[in-house]
Amino acid sequence: MKSTLRIRPLFGLVFAYFLCSATGAFGQGTGAIGGTVTDALSGDHLASITVRLWNEDASTFVTDQTDENGVYRFAGLTAGTFFPVTFDAVYADEDLAGAFCWNGGGDPSDSPRACDPSDGEAVALLDGEVVTDADFTLREAGKISGQVIAAATTDPVSGPSVQIFDDQGNLLAERDLAADGTYEFDRLFEASYFMRATVGDFLAELYDALWCPNPAVGLCDPVLGTPIAVIFGQTTPGIDFALDMPGSLTGMVIGEDSGEPLRAAQVEVFDNLGRRLDTATTTSEGTFETGPLVPGNYYLLTSAVTYLSEVYSDLSCALETCDPLSGAAILVNPETPTAVPTIALETAGSVTGQVVDSISGAGIPGARVELLFGDTLISEATTLGDGTYTLNGVPTGTYVVTADAPNYGKQIFDGVDCDGDFCDNNQAMPVSVTEGTDVPDIDFALTSFLVFNCEPSAIALCLNHGRFQVTANWENPRDNALGLAFADSLTDDTGTFYFFAEDNVELVIKVLDACAEATPAYWVFAAGLTNVEVEIQVVDTWTGTTWLGGNSFGIPFVPIQDTGAFLTCDAAPPTNARPAPERATAEAPISLVAGGALQSFDRPGGLGGNCTPSPNRLCLQGGRFAVEADWETLSGDSGLAGAVELTPESGYFWFFDQENVELLVKVLDACNLDPFYSYWVFSTGLTNVEVLIRVTDTATGEMMEYENPQGTAFQPRFDTGAFSPPGECVPPNV
Repeated sequence: MKSTLRIRPLFGLVFAYFLCSATGAFGQGTGAIGGTVTDALSGDHLASITVRLWNEDASTFVTDQTDENGVYRFAGLTAGTFFPVTFDAVYADEDLAGAFCWNGGGDPSDSPRACDPSDGEAVALLDGEVVTDADFTLREAGKISGQVIAAATTDPVSGPSVQIFDDQGNLLAERDLAADGTYEFDRLFEASYFMRATVGDFLAELYDALWCPNPAVGLCDPVLGTPIAVIFGQTTPGIDFALDMPGSLTGMVIGEDSGEPLRAAQVEVFDNLGRRLDTATTTSEGTFETGPLVPGNYYLLTSAVTYLSEVYSDLSCALETCDPLSGAAILVNPETPTAVPTIALETAGSVTGQVVDSISGAGIPGARVELLFGDTLISEATTLGDGTYTLNGVPTGTYVVTADAPNYGKQIFDGVDCDGDFCDNNQAMPVSVTEGTDVPDIDFALTSFLVFNCEPSAIALCLNHGRFQVTANWENPRDNALGLAFADSLTDDTGTFYFFAEDNVELVIKVLDACAEATPAYWVFAAGLTNVEVEIQVVDTWTGTTWLGGNSFGIPFVPIQDTGAFLTCDAAPPTNARPAPERATAEAPISLVAGGALQSFDRPGGLGGNCTPSPNRLCLQGGRFAVEADWETLSGDSGLAGAVELTPESGYFWFFDQENVELLVKVLDACNLDPFYSYWVFSTGLTNVEVLIRVTDTATGEMMEYENPQGTAFQPRFDTGAFSPPGECVPPNV
């Protein structure tokens, strides 16, 4: 409980003072605070004692030192509340009430337990008031000293570090060791303390001679050591440590059937209380070595993808049900590694499948799939971006498989909906697994219990399970032309628009659910293959929130990647909402004012092509032009883009997930269009990874490449001179 000291004013005395800084309440007024500092035992006035005067919120302080009479003084103070605290290397730091204030409340880097000065006794200063009896009676601080040596050699140990703790286990300070292994803690109040040494590769140790299991994971409670009594004005010597080198476990993990070493297997180490102390990962040769271990008994649990987990020694189990303490203990000795006999893992069974939305058919990322034996969880997995999953490490047996996802109802295989979180496993179709084999096609179609107001139409997309309605319009001021854009849904979160002709895709938009990110939001990405004026409107039908974006006339569509478009992740569904709609494709175009854009040209006599379409290749313009793309992320992941044809002139590519459109490319025939006389290549993207697009004219062998640099939002490319085949794309009369 804070108390406030009201000090009797004393006028007519003049004190010398020193201010380190003058901000806010300091150096702006006519008030002053001062007092005398004396030794608690002798009563002598103490010179050269530093006093810190803190402001009301303990954010700023000024300092003064006592003179030969033990007097300090702070002048130039405005009215307010102040907290004086001493700070000295010999005498224990105190506040006005005589309470211990470690480090004078200063920089916590000198002590993690630097006190809060505002917890001390305050001086309430009136405007123009001078107070002089804010006195301190100090006691000479206690000390602890000792030496650290290596137990095996008795040689001194130097370097970091020795730590001191209070009786609550709070770290007060730490010291590095001198070259001769000695250390000293000063400025200690009279109390009991605890010490720990953590030096280099040695075992961490509590005083007196008590090994720490593993401070790195919090398994070393300082107050389990021997308390060390400190008395004011005295040094407590001989607090010494003799440190041991740790032991470790080494070994190899192989596949039992093949005898081949297993890379990236996990070997977990547990103590006799079941606490995980360390995890080692096998090398490409299948070998492992644990981190430093305190001598004693330990238990091992080994696991690897597609293999059954195993408790040492040779007790196979499903990972979720393994009890490390059911196995045999391994004794670890100090100083040297302990060899573990080779661990041979049995090949496990697996279950694979996909979890999709029952209406859209889109894969549901982040869904949880569980494999149960009775009520016991044997294995679990989280679906990838396309909704696929793999349950690994499954022993031979018959199981129930369930799936659920946020905003969806839970389901048991095959197709039985649960009542909330309760599933009647008697209605489940059993899934039988045999070790060494995979059970495929354990699929789920979950029903969303979200509801929406979006109504898909020829001019409106309904994205992200139908929550977001997207429309667009365009304008070409040069030709006095304008109109509505026509919508075509591609995936649950992505769609395209065309302006002038159904085969001529102009715009691609996606609304992504990033509610699981650090800043929860729905993202809006848009890219275009146009330079007319475009306005895009995206409406969150739950909240009525509207996002607007677009492009100015005369410039290639500037890509949009707005990761804060809708901060509405926590919004509740509207009460008048309807069930989620099915994906819709645009109906026949309605009338609009045409103009200002390239149309397709019927031009007989063009050269033929021999492009063969594939999952990674588009064949456009009657199979004449082959289009492929490579991608690479900042982390070094790379691959061929997956290709999907949209129209005879255009298509899109995906990189990581078939539902996630990343790139749009179209090839237009402008061989007869003055003044171009060429084939055009337009491309745009919804990505910022490195991309290389290759467009090949299979009739002539000519190839064009278009690159997007790493970390840059994909800028649209409008190459209106890409291909001009001789004898084909030439002006009349030439």
